[in-house]
Amino acid sequence: MTEHAFAPFVRTLGRGKRARRSLTREEAREAMQAILDGQVEDIQLGAFLMLLRVKEETPEELAGFLDACRPVCYQALETLPDVQLDWPSYAGKKKHHPWYLLAALLLANQGIRTLLHGGPAHTPNRVYSDQLLPQLGLPVAGSPQEAAAHLDQHGLAYLPLETFCAPLSRLLTLRYFLGLRSPINTLARSLNPSSTRPISSCTRAQPTWPAIRTCCCSRAKAANWKSARTPAPRSPASATVNIWKAQPFWTTSCHGKAPLASRMHKRCGRYGVASRAMTMAKMQ
Repeated sequence: MTEHAFAPFVRTLGRGKRARRSLTREEAREAMQAILDGQVEDIQLGAFLMLLRVKEETPEELAGFLDACRPVCYQALETLPDVQLDWPSYAGKKKHHPWYLLAALLLANQGIRTLLHGGPAHTPNRVYSDQLLPQLGLPVAGSPQEAAAHLDQHGLAYLPLETFCAPLSRLLTLRYFLGLRSPINTLARSLNPSSTRPISSCTRAQPTWPAIRTCCCSRAKAANWKSARTPAPRSPASATVNIWKAQPFWTTSCHGKAPLASRMHKRCGRYGVASRAMTMAKMQ
């Protein structure tokens, strides 16, 4: 019996405290390529993701994962018209409303062609972009062709991850079974699937984020949206522009009240959504 081809990657991460090490960029690319090709058993996949979670992924590992995933995305979206802003939307909102959707709408109204993309709902009691967009009068695209039509019509399109990189969509749903986020969440936010060059929006939620963006953001300038609880980086990456997002003082739940879309429209101006959107527009 010969060893499974994916076993060395798990062993590299899971050895004892002194023997284990992080994957090189090439090793990470090979591991992710095997996952995308369906050559990994579920038990190996769970062990691999949780070992990375405990260790914390390095910028080189994330860059290797992107090296495997981006060609798949680019091929799927090769007919998509050019956009000026790539906006990942994967986490969902639990305590606050998704005000960023109003910012995206304002940018589209100012002529900034924006592609929103997100994955399937993977955490209970959260509101996701694709659940709210129809209430704002924007459909969710079912294919890259529909996304292209929405961009021409609205200047804004939302495209589910499963339409351009289906294996990653399944990996995101593993959070429901594992109870923890994995590096796939960071990977999905870093995809920039439309190959946008000017700006790729992101929410910086970890201390290593500037290093990750420096390593992985070779095609687009990154616009960092930060919460009040997230400290500013001491040495931001040169390829990033940091935009402060204040903690909203109106913090009622997203659930169990009047239609969320109407409340967002009513209160959007109070929290500076328009000013943050205009800041994004001035970066062009």
